[in-house]
Amino acid sequence: MRNILAVVLALATPLAAETTIVKAKNRSVESLHTTIRGIPVNVSTSREFNTITLTGSPEHLKAAEAIIAQNDVPRYQAEFLLRVIEASSTTQGPNDAAEFVPAELKSMLKYTRFTLMDSAVARGMEAEPLRLALGGNLGGKLNYNVRESMVEVSVDITGPPINVKNNAGNDTTHFPSILTTTATVKSGETVVLGASKMRSGTNALIVLLTARLL
Repeated sequence: MRNILAVVLALATPLAAETTIVKAKNRSVESLHTTIRGIPVNVSTSREFNTITLTGSPEHLKAAEAIIAQNDVPRYQAEFLLRVIEASSTTQGPNDAAEFVPAELKSMLKYTRFTLMDSAVARGMEAEPLRLALGGNLGGKLNYNVRESMVEVSVDITGPPINVKNNAGNDTTHFPSILTTTATVKSGETVVLGASKMRSGTNALIVLLTARLL
C-alpha cells in the first residue's frame, strides 16, 4: 500500500520548473515575446542584453524555444514607392500616370486622364518605422513585416500641420490623418491604398503603393 501511495503522490506532484535563457540574434526580444504568449511559461526580457529568460516545465520550454528559433530570422530590407495620382476627365494637362492605375479601377472611376501629383520612396529594415515625405506639406509613416514572402504594410499619411488649442488654452501642432490603411502585397506588385473624390471639383485622388524586397 505504501508503494502504491508513493507512486500516486509522485504522479500528482508537478515537475520542478526549469529556467533557460535565449539570446535573440536577429529580432527584438519584444517581438519574439509576442510569438510565445500562448505557451504557459514565465517570461522576462532584457533589451540591454537582447535575451529572453524562460521559466516553466521542460516540455513548455522546448516548445517556446522552438517557436523563438522559428521566428528569430534575419530581417528583410524593402523599398516602397508611393504615388499620389489625380484622376480627371479634362482634355488638357499631362496623362503621365495612366500606366500605373489598374485597368479595373479605371473602369470603375470612368476618368480619362491620370496625372502624377507626387511620389515618395522609402527604404528600410523590417519592423522599423519609415518616414514618408510628399509635396504640399504632406507626410506620414510606413511599417512593414514579411510573412511567408508576403509584405504586410501599414501606412498613415498626414496632412499639413495645423495649430489647435489644448485644454490649457495653449497652441499645439496637430497633423491630421488623411489616409490610414493596411495592405498585403507581393514583392514587385502594386496595390491601390485608396481612391476618393477631392473636396473641390469632380476629380479624384488615387494612392498607389509598390513594394520590392531587396
